[in-house]
Formats: sequence, structure tokens, C-alpha cells
Amino acid sequence: MKNVTRRKFLGAAAATAGAAFSLKANIFEQPTSLNGHARLAQLDWATFLKCRNTAFSFSMPGIEPVDLTLASVEDSRRAGKRARPAGQECFVLKFTSGVNSKLPQDTYDVNHSMLGDFKLFITEGRRMGRERTFFAVINRVTS
Repeated sequence: MKNVTRRKFLGAAAATAGAAFSLKANIFEQPTSLNGHARLAQLDWATFLKCRNTAFSFSMPGIEPVDLTLASVEDSRRAGKRARPAGQECFVLKFTSGVNSKLPQDTYDVNHSMLGDFKLFITEGRRMGRERTFFAVINRVTS
């Protein structure tokens, strides 16, 4: 293994950071046309909260669209804890459907009548009685 001195490491880190900032316009900015991931970035906790108890259609190539109902939108901040710093949000979307709705854990194309089209990663929760649950976690820096 080659010895790396602190001076070489700091020099390489500075050069890498400089290169990344010079490419910022190409790498870090969202495209002007809204693809599914950029569209999701515009949807916040309050937006999803307004859509509780409405249907979201989940689809992907090779799988028939499945309608899931948004059952709850829960802020992941624990009760009694300090407020989350400004510019951060984390919440959990809980979707429900009948027991016959099977969706493997994956990223889906989602359509909603009020929110439009976006992409969302979901995972299956547990099956309880005649209901199956699915979850999506949104955890991001907003500013």
C-alpha cells in the first residue's frame, strides 16, 4: 500500500472539491424538464397530507398498474424531541391495498390525479387481515 501523507491527502481533497464545484451546473442542478425524480423533490409533507385517502397508481414496465390508497403521512420526528433543523424533512408514506395487490420492493412510476407523475421507491410492509401495506420514506434536505 502506498503511503499517503496528510499534505497529499489535503491537496487531493481540495482539488477534487474545486473540480466538483466547477461542474456544479452540470451535476447538481435539476433538469429544466421535470422527470419523475425531480417532480418528487417538489412534493413535500403538506402536499402528501392533502392526498390522504386517495388512490395512487403504481406501475412499471411488465407489471400491470396497481392502485394503492395513501392511508397516512407521518412525520418521523419522535415526540418530545427538538424540532428538526430548518431545511430538512423526513416522513413516511403508508399505502394500503387489498391482499391480492403484490408489488415487489422497487422504484415505481406513480400517477396521482392531483400530483401528476413521479417516481417513488416503496417496500411492502405486513399483511394484516384483508389489507396489505406498503411504505415509502422521504428523507431529504430541502434547502
